[in-house]
Amino acid sequence: MLDFRQSFFFLELLAAAPIFCSNMKPGSRSPLTGLLVILSSFLLSSLSVFYRFQSYGFAGKIMWVGYYLLIFCLMAAVVLCYHKATVMELLVVAVLSYSAQHLGYNIWMLIAIGTHLPLSIETVFSAPYLLLQAACYLAVYLTLYFTVGRQFEIDSTKIRNRRQWLLSCFSLLFIAIAFNLFFIPADGDARFSLFFIDSICTLFGIVTICLITKRDALENDLALMGQIWRLRQEHYEITKESMDIINVKCHDMQKAISSLYVNRAGPMDQDTLDEIRNSIRIYDAVFHTGNEALDVLLTEKSFLCRNDDIRFTCAVDGGAVDFMSTADIYALFGNILDNAIEAVRLLPREEDSRRVIDCTIRAKNSFLVIQEQNYYDGVLKIKSGFPVTCKQDTNYHGFGMKSIQLVVDKYGGNLSFSANENIFVLDILIPIEKRESDSETNSLSRSVRS
Repeated sequence: MLDFRQSFFFLELLAAAPIFCSNMKPGSRSPLTGLLVILSSFLLSSLSVFYRFQSYGFAGKIMWVGYYLLIFCLMAAVVLCYHKATVMELLVVAVLSYSAQHLGYNIWMLIAIGTHLPLSIETVFSAPYLLLQAACYLAVYLTLYFTVGRQFEIDSTKIRNRRQWLLSCFSLLFIAIAFNLFFIPADGDARFSLFFIDSICTLFGIVTICLITKRDALENDLALMGQIWRLRQEHYEITKESMDIINVKCHDMQKAISSLYVNRAGPMDQDTLDEIRNSIRIYDAVFHTGNEALDVLLTEKSFLCRNDDIRFTCAVDGGAVDFMSTADIYALFGNILDNAIEAVRLLPREEDSRRVIDCTIRAKNSFLVIQEQNYYDGVLKIKSGFPVTCKQDTNYHGFGMKSIQLVVDKYGGNLSFSANENIFVLDILIPIEKRESDSETNSLSRSVRS
């Protein structure tokens, strides 16, 4: 009833699954559920009834296709027990895992045929042969993991063309299932060449799907960052208009209060007038760097820092960034300061000495030099070369640093960061392409304390 030799195929598939699952989210099901599914699948794949298909000729091969699809589904069920995945994500991972097993089998057959090893039923399942097969599969799986699997990450929300995905997956699955059954003879000199062609096709399919995954993720990230940049530009225009209105109103109020001082009119006493003047004075913390975009941005961030009891110091030469577009200025410095504020907000409010953000923007030897420093708590995690955000919304995970990197790359600059003793330091160096004459006194260095 049971023939455990048949279950080796399921175990090979099961061993291939982790190659492409390393970056998937863990599932919520209990480990016991996964073990029960594995055990059930193992027993089902061991049914000796499947060996009877070999005596049915072409119809038997069609039945074998059904068997392989059944094992494919069982392996996908096991993956779903341990990971969270949509149907599309599960299909892609299952197809890649199946193809990895198929590639391992092809490589083993190439070695066996090339070295003229006997491939009878008695020898194939002997201990030495099983060890050789295990070594071959292990080598193939490790190679795939370190070349493509370790960086592989599938997110169905970033898929741009589902038809292309489905076509690629089913084409690769067809090659893996049907090629050996229908196109490779049981013996003959052509077997080695056909297995070699099959291996090349399978490897090409695996690499193609991985590249499509990477392309879709990059295109989605670029589209989302473009949308964020447009929103930042709109936010800049709104903030600029609001600041202009606030400055005018505050100026008028200060004049009115000054006249009250002179005339001693009105019911308000001196302490009330002083309190009103101090309340209005917060809006005098407006930056005048010589660059309008920086003025709006730095003033806005200084207000945020003041409200969160964060001391914000910034030494700025506004003329140093005149060669950059308004959108790039707002994207670059907005993301730098947003990341810093996000980190410092998590520090205890009683630790006043650590709730500090320091930023320097200046020109030196035809380079724009930017440095930002802030404290942070915990261990700084790095993913894909960027610090990991602590935001709850993971849909925008890492876009701040990616946006910064894009702007820096656009102007041919260099970005680096360090994190020592819970102090994060960001350094950016950008060659200055164009700069207005230094005779124009449009750059004002200013240090603001919030």
